[in-house]
Amino acid sequence: MSSSLISLSIQTLWNIIEKGSSEELKRQISSIECIRVLQESFRYLMTQSCSHGDRQLRNDLLVLCSLIASKCPGAPLLETGFLSELYLFATFPEVNRPNEKLLKNVKLLNEPEDFELKKLFMSLLPSFVQDTAAIEIMSDYMVLLSLFSYVVPNDKSDMHWQPAQFEELQLLVSSQAHFNRRVRPTLTEGPGPL
Repeated sequence: MSSSLISLSIQTLWNIIEKGSSEELKRQISSIECIRVLQESFRYLMTQSCSHGDRQLRNDLLVLCSLIASKCPGAPLLETGFLSELYLFATFPEVNRPNEKLLKNVKLLNEPEDFELKKLFMSLLPSFVQDTAAIEIMSDYMVLLSLFSYVVPNDKSDMHWQPAQFEELQLLVSSQAHFNRRVRPTLTEGPGPL
């Protein structure tokens, strides 16, 4: 999978989203085939990115995915398993999953693109929550737990971010309070008293 092909595909899809009709958008982008290619491309870039350009491409692809989620609510992100992978990557490294094969080669360094990726994940999470099934998957991948890891003071955290970066992430998490209020009741609903 070449970076130039992924870049060209991202530009094409972006143009369809910005300039295409809503029917054309749904027809071309909401197909299982399109979402699977996006999923494979994102997975590849998350696990194999080593250059600045690849990491920037990965971030662009994440933004594109959030646009698809918001413009095409029926896009099969859930059915293809892409949403599960996005949540898995979004909660890395905050949620420890030592046996997860997909995370084996994922490395988030103290690089600007990796910090940008973390901020993008935090900012874009609400766009991926379309229904209760998506919220249940979010619960399975412990997304709120990963966000709560930024509530602790920086000196008590084992994250690798610089103090200013950590504080920026803390502010971003606190700005997502509307998202937490929207999701929390669904996550805490149970069968009721026994």
